[in-house]
Amino acid sequence: MNCQNCGVSLRDMASFCPVCGTGTKLGTPSSPGRTTTSQLYNQQFPTGPSPAPARETARQGEYEGLGDAAIINKSTTTNPLTGLNGIIVFVLLVIAGVGVALAGCSTALGLPVPTELIVIELFTILVALGWIVFTISDNSDMFFRVGAIVAALSGPVIAMVLTLAPILFWLSLVILLVLAVTISLEETESTKIWERIFISIYVAWVVAGITVTLGSTRYLPYATPATAISEVHFLLDARYLLTSLLLLSAVGNAMFKAFEAGWPSISPPPSIGLLNIPDTSDSPNTTLFRPFLVVTNVILLIVDKLTSLLWQLSALVLAYLYRTGVNLADHFYSLITNRIIWRAIGRVLLTFLTTLVFTEAVTLAAPEFHLYLTKVTSLSSISLSIAIAMVWMGVFALLTLCCVLFICWLWKPGGRFIDPASFGGTMILVALSLSGGVMYVVAKTRILNIIGFDSLGLLTLLILILIGSVFLYQMAQRVTGVTAKK
Repeated sequence: MNCQNCGVSLRDMASFCPVCGTGTKLGTPSSPGRTTTSQLYNQQFPTGPSPAPARETARQGEYEGLGDAAIINKSTTTNPLTGLNGIIVFVLLVIAGVGVALAGCSTALGLPVPTELIVIELFTILVALGWIVFTISDNSDMFFRVGAIVAALSGPVIAMVLTLAPILFWLSLVILLVLAVTISLEETESTKIWERIFISIYVAWVVAGITVTLGSTRYLPYATPATAISEVHFLLDARYLLTSLLLLSAVGNAMFKAFEAGWPSISPPPSIGLLNIPDTSDSPNTTLFRPFLVVTNVILLIVDKLTSLLWQLSALVLAYLYRTGVNLADHFYSLITNRIIWRAIGRVLLTFLTTLVFTEAVTLAAPEFHLYLTKVTSLSSISLSIAIAMVWMGVFALLTLCCVLFICWLWKPGGRFIDPASFGGTMILVALSLSGGVMYVVAKTRILNIIGFDSLGLLTLLILILIGSVFLYQMAQRVTGVTAKK
């Protein structure tokens, strides 16, 4: 039976078309009170400014004749790697998986175990970075552009954690400072030069202080170069140096604003009264003491003028100091309560911390990955150590998914990343399972001496069974639909 509206092949018991939502029992559109499948789809994935609607329209013909499979395909979100780009990336992922397996399981290469672990770590990190870029991108151009930016910014940080090289620490610190300052200035949109300088120093002070302090612990000793150079002089410590620059710039800016406000209005102090000098004709005694009274009045007049001058100077200094203190407090309060600046700082620091945690997790999980690759993982001979390794691999996969979603949410708030992240993770699992299948064929044909691939791995076997079951079910549906149509 076919839909009378769009001609899609339907099963006999279908009550409405899963593509266009038209009712099939009476051959009329669904009633207004009834929510169709297409309406539910539009509610779940509303169209917006992204290029997804055009791509969905272009691919609409692919869903015709697929029945329920159309609902499955249309429920997935935008795939940034469509067509040839997606095929190339997928094939490269399969080839990279085969290369990693050869590095860890081929006796002909004879690589030491530490080198094999490094290869596994680098491959895992690159796959995770690609997963993030895939999830956050909208199209292939954005995928490759964002991928280049992510690799350039995160590469030194990851290498710093893995190697603890001093040059990589300073390079990573510069990248963090420049990134945080740039984002803060762009989002605050300040046009005053002094304001931009002060914001830059303040953001750098916060980021450097947290980064260096966190890296000075025994658990994350990546900031050892900063600690070593501070022993020469305390101002060589990035935290103290930036603190000094921050205070100098803050006080200078506050004093400049205090003088810019103009001359303060200061009331004069009460004057000192002068002695009354009587007339010399009053008495001989008056004539005798008159010079002393004149001298006394002169002294009192000088004291009055000096007192007034000191009062004016003291009040002037206090007024400017008060203005400076008020301006300083207002400036720091405006920075501390500026959500835009803290949002930019938090975005950079949380991304950095997530990268640190994930990289450390990779170094801990790499031996488990190596054990899984080099040991037999068939159902009949699986050991307790392999089972534990598989549990750790599952925990690591969940941690990776959480890191991917968290970083995407940080840099693209409000986006819906569950579906693209799930789709990307599925493609990674399929690619790795195909790599395992290739290694199984290589091991069975004895082209190379491979250890650990005498049988299909449990993970590869489960994935192949799932894909095969869905394939057979969908093929049976199509055969049944074609038969019913005829």
